[in-house]
Amino acid sequence: MPEILLLIAVPVVAVSLAVVIHGYAVRQATLGVQSDDDTSPRRTAMKALAILFLAHSLEIAVFAIGHWVLFVAAPTAYFTGSFAPDARDFLYFSAASYTSLGLGDIQPHGPLRLLTGVEALTGLILIAWTAAFLFEETRRQFSSSQN
Repeated sequence: MPEILLLIAVPVVAVSLAVVIHGYAVRQATLGVQSDDDTSPRRTAMKALAILFLAHSLEIAVFAIGHWVLFVAAPTAYFTGSFAPDARDFLYFSAASYTSLGLGDIQPHGPLRLLTGVEALTGLILIAWTAAFLFEETRRQFSSSQN
């Protein structure tokens, strides 16, 4: 596959999968919160948080696979810094990029740079979606306990 197609296809597929995973997780968290009206608000919040944390972890893994695909398939894709081409470093780099932490100990080159930027933007949006969901559920729980 030509490198330009990889440069376009991998980010599009990774973002699409991440958004689908996150939408499904938010839906499951919403259903879990709505069905747990008789349990404690703390337990309900912890269940929703666990579902969403798992979703973020899967999304990071999706992007790590995307980085691996580009690393293997694109001749100009490589990392510098303290990088070993194993699953652990792909996941580590993906987590640092997704959370916009960007430690800088591993630097992407070639087509990996675009995927890294797209991952940071996607992570920012999906983390904000999680925060908005948790804020709204907390507000809802607090207002229903006041009544």
